[in-house]
Amino acid sequence: MLPLSRTTAALIIVLALPSADAQPRHPDYRRALADLRLARHLLNAPGEYRVVEDQRRAVGRINTAVRDIEQAGTRDRQNLAWRGPADVPRIRADRFRQARAAVVSALRDIETWEANRNAAAWQGRAVRDLNEALQFLDLAIQDREGLPRSPR
Repeated sequence: MLPLSRTTAALIIVLALPSADAQPRHPDYRRALADLRLARHLLNAPGEYRVVEDQRRAVGRINTAVRDIEQAGTRDRQNLAWRGPADVPRIRADRFRQARAAVVSALRDIETWEANRNAAAWQGRAVRDLNEALQFLDLAIQDREGLPRSPR
């Protein structure tokens, strides 16, 4: 076997180390929690009689998703005490559409592939809960605008 020079050995070591891009990305549970707190705040205001039930169900699904995300974040060893601002774009719309945008943003934050198997099940539950919250928000928007409900 040929002896390696110091520079060749150093180059081999540098090339063998994984880069920062090679590290698996984890879902950003902290940012998703910030988005869901904003959505819950927007939906906690009293609603019209036509949307109260859908609004209540959406808040319930958001609360369940928050608990699931907290479990996933804990298992993924993220610092959930961090309280950053929500990354929801400011839109000129009613609070239901703004809450929908916040839930969609939270979904985008957590739908990254989860490498930690302990957190993946909780992440899947949170995705399911947020999709159900979106359905209830869509129903609330339809009810508020007086549109007929589509059959499920």
